[in-house]
Amino acid sequence: MIAALSVFALALAATPPSDDDDGRWITRHHPVRGLWELGTFAGAFIIAKPHDFYDTQLGYRRLRRGAPDVGARAAYYPLAFLGIEGEFAAMWSAAEYGGQPAFLYGLRLQAVLQLPSYRVTPFVLGGYGIGGVRSSRDAFGNDIDPLGHYGGGVKLFANRWVALRLEGRHVIGPAAQQRRRIANHGEVLFGVSVTLGRGGRSRQSAAVEQAPPDADRDGIVDVHDRCPAVAGTLADGCAPIDSDADGILDRFDACPQAPGTDATGCTPDPAEPGPATPVEPTKLPEPPAG
Repeated sequence: MIAALSVFALALAATPPSDDDDGRWITRHHPVRGLWELGTFAGAFIIAKPHDFYDTQLGYRRLRRGAPDVGARAAYYPLAFLGIEGEFAAMWSAAEYGGQPAFLYGLRLQAVLQLPSYRVTPFVLGGYGIGGVRSSRDAFGNDIDPLGHYGGGVKLFANRWVALRLEGRHVIGPAAQQRRRIANHGEVLFGVSVTLGRGGRSRQSAAVEQAPPDADRDGIVDVHDRCPAVAGTLADGCAPIDSDADGILDRFDACPQAPGTDATGCTPDPAEPGPATPVEPTKLPEPPAG
């Protein structure tokens, strides 16, 4: 199943860019709210020596430390940065001494917190579930125990349909019938998921791509912009210009190259002097005769 899904993922990754491939490479296909991730994974489960994967009536026996680990998962992200995920995992191990086979399994639910701005998406997770063992009575018998886990990793959204995922986890459980002791297991996983729920974003991006061009990004499309290469604030797409810095825009200035003092943007000619007013001579009184 892993091999088939991997081939499917590679085929989808080789498809031409989709409608939402706008912007830089690193921002394409980044996580969005309402996204579903359905996938499988494979890796290794590292079993602690003081484990509790056995029937308590049979007694403790060691398991081989490394076990192949495969499973399936489904996740829903109501928010671009937060999702809830369920998983089923299957692992195969055997007694360290004697070699009797044992089938281990896990069923868990977890919260995933991620950085959704880019297609390369770091994440952390934490959750709780159960882990069990099924084997013959001469090996480990059957048993189920609670298990908690936390971890982190990184996703790569190869295109709008496929995501690749690599992660590591710390799995915590009871240990060897001593409930106050803790078994520290480890898990390393690589997964491939199909992502669903991008339909609305694809249509939105297509609508953006079909919008009329606006080279200077001033909100006035080029066909109606009198200044298409320079961003403007006026209705015709041009910036307000006052060449003579007299406070009156050139489009309203009768003298755009010379600063003016009146409302037209010009300086009126100085008034010509009028004719001089004649002055009557003052007649002094005659001195008395004598």
